[in-house]
Amino acid sequence: MKKKITLLIMLVIIPIKSVSSDTITINAYDSGNGQITIGYTMVSGTSTPLTFGLRVTLSNGATLASPSDVIYVDSGFPIYIDHAYGDPGSYNYGIGHPLAETGMPGELTSGASSFTISLGSFPDSITVQDVRAFSAEWLSEEAPPSNAMDFNLDGKVDFIDYSMMAGGGQVTPASMVNLITLQLHDGGSGHTEATIQLDYIRGGIIGTNEMPLDTNFPQSVHVVIPAPCNYILTGDLDGNCKVDIVDFALMATNWLTDCDAIPTNPVCIPKQA
Repeated sequence: MKKKITLLIMLVIIPIKSVSSDTITINAYDSGNGQITIGYTMVSGTSTPLTFGLRVTLSNGATLASPSDVIYVDSGFPIYIDHAYGDPGSYNYGIGHPLAETGMPGELTSGASSFTISLGSFPDSITVQDVRAFSAEWLSEEAPPSNAMDFNLDGKVDFIDYSMMAGGGQVTPASMVNLITLQLHDGGSGHTEATIQLDYIRGGIIGTNEMPLDTNFPQSVHVVIPAPCNYILTGDLDGNCKVDIVDFALMATNWLTDCDAIPTNPVCIPKQA
């Protein structure tokens, strides 16, 4: 009598995120007085950016002297995971700054010629408690499924996992002229080439479709860095030794902002001790 042997084949399905066909163009330019401004435009697809992990390298010895050199960050991207990583339990959205160390988790604490811009939006689908739990595991690497924050089971926790935690999240603007503006400091030549590329360790730019967005990297921007002003001039907000329409525009951007009333406002950057 012949015995029939039945083979049971069990399929284990692991969610894998491929590269999105949606494309974003990063628009970086010299915005004057030694500052670089970075914006973006979605050029194809239906998603919009949820998170940014951008690595910036400056030539000719130029530096970003300290976190206080963050002149502006759009309030629609108030999540700074690398800042939260330092003290997850006390983090609140909009607190800290979006500058991070390259090659490792954690915020930038001093001047550097190479740094990462690390920021994300704050969808209604997640809470501050979610961000705190997520930041505690930020960039950790463990064999799946050991880490509860490794949503795509690839053995690391990055911005792809953040987007999956958020379920894609709310739609962000399809274009933005000024996502972030940074003040650069001269290394002796009066100019620098700022090279911008994806920070692959953090996942790069992730869209609301929970997938990496195609983009136009790497790219370089020539930034002229004028000599510092040696005078104290009331109203000279950009430190170029003159009061002009640029200073007025900077003031108008923060018109009626009250940091005592709302200290979590992203434009309220604490003074360095």
